[in-house]
Amino acid sequence: MINDPNYVVNTVDTIRHRQIIKLFMEFNLSVVLCGPPGCGKTMIINNAHKNMSELLNPKMVFINFSSMSKPKLVTKALEENCRATKGNYTTVLKPDKKIIVFLDEINLPMPDK
Repeated sequence: MINDPNYVVNTVDTIRHRQIIKLFMEFNLSVVLCGPPGCGKTMIINNAHKNMSELLNPKMVFINFSSMSKPKLVTKALEENCRATKGNYTTVLKPDKKIIVFLDEINLPMPDK
């Protein structure tokens, strides 16, 4: 009997998802997981993160949106996990190590200005 709610049964799909996310991280590419509530997006990213090597092991940054969320929420989360450096024309935020930014409940009820 399995009592751990975070336990993932290795299937062709879970292994495939884990490998794809790992490859994206190794090549510094972004990935977007889209789907309806309950389809397993959180489980997929947590499983991939848990199984990454020590060298690649990124920090997870969770940002949960609501109808009251403002753009400052994202800026603050990035400022807490990155350092500011001067670019040619603007300040650039760069993480000290690889990070996974997980945006949850992003379907906002009102369009952003």
